[in-house]
Amino acid sequence: MQNQLLWYTRRVSDGDEIKGPFPSGMVSRYILLGRVLLSDDVSVDREIWRPVQDIRELMPEVMRGDLNDPVVQERLNAARRWADERLARDRRAAQPSSPEFQSRRSGERRQVEPVAIVQHRVAKTKRFMAAKGLSAGRGYGMMMALAGVGILMFVFVFMSHEETQTTTRDCSSSAHPKVDWNGCKMDGAQLDRANLQGAQLRETILNGASLHEANMKNIDLSYAELNFSNLSLADMSSAVLLGVSLRGANLANANLRDSNLSYADFAGADLSAANLEGAILDHAIWIDGGQCAPQSVGRCITITPR
Repeated sequence: MQNQLLWYTRRVSDGDEIKGPFPSGMVSRYILLGRVLLSDDVSVDREIWRPVQDIRELMPEVMRGDLNDPVVQERLNAARRWADERLARDRRAAQPSSPEFQSRRSGERRQVEPVAIVQHRVAKTKRFMAAKGLSAGRGYGMMMALAGVGILMFVFVFMSHEETQTTTRDCSSSAHPKVDWNGCKMDGAQLDRANLQGAQLRETILNGASLHEANMKNIDLSYAELNFSNLSLADMSSAVLLGVSLRGANLANANLRDSNLSYADFAGADLSAANLEGAILDHAIWIDGGQCAPQSVGRCITITPR
């Protein structure tokens, strides 16, 4: 199995400063969050450069549809909220104030973030503070102030060194619990009865794969593609399947109990005898192409067209 290419990025407005290299999946996440702009250039050798929007494999799936479609916009906003793993606080406050660090920060600017992302981050921090027994007074007030500033403009730190150091993804690794296959391309993979419990497969491409009777408990398949895959009798209980594409997939007798299937696409899929008890189906696209209403749990409450 081949590893993905590593990409360098270049922004003309920043004086052609080159950053990277980054794995394809990381570049896709940066595009989703606005850290890499569609007008930026990418290259694998720092000699031949192409606009990032011309590299289809780097474009997140949720950005390939008609962005004027309200359903597509819903899925895009959800994808951005999910990709944004930061708490609603300035993580840069804990960074050293050395001249080198300040130099790295200067000139780096992000696009204005969608309000939905900021609201998501605020809510997540509020839950974090409550879990830690922290006061929602001064700390939360400061966080809200930071979030308000963030709606106008967030200073962006690319964090290339840090993220490159912490990545453990290995697309050539064999199947095992907690394996990191985030962003890997694995079309047609044969993984029948594989033990993938707790694995990380965000944005992984598994179209036409076979995962019959696979152990996929607590797996993270957010925005992965499993179109026309075989997931019959697979155990995906308590899995995170946010925005996953399962068009035409075989999910007969699959266990999806207590899984998060918000914004998932089941169009044409076989869900016969599948266990959906406690499964969250908010905004999912159902097997008949209809959309599930918010608060659909355990079954799809189809939104009635007006």
